[in-house]
Amino acid sequence: MDIQKILESGRKIIEEYLIPNIGTILLIIVGIIAGLFVLRIIFAALWENILVGIIKISEKKPKMKRKMKNEICNRSRSGNKRHKDRII
Repeated sequence: MDIQKILESGRKIIEEYLIPNIGTILLIIVGIIAGLFVLRIIFAALWENILVGIIKISEKKPKMKRKMKNEICNRSRSGNKRHKDRII
């Protein structure tokens, strides 16, 4: 194929399709950019909420572990003689 034919076919595409529909094409591009921006904000907020939830759960766990440890020690102290020997 000749370079002249390639350039001419490119010019035809631009003249027939791009120039008459430039407004629509730009509108679609702007819509895509706006949509991606909104998704970025939404996903950032969701990610932040997930991380805050994980932090809250991790703050609650040590308290639960201490309570469970105390309950286990209290149970074993009352009935398990070997456990008493280990503690003392």
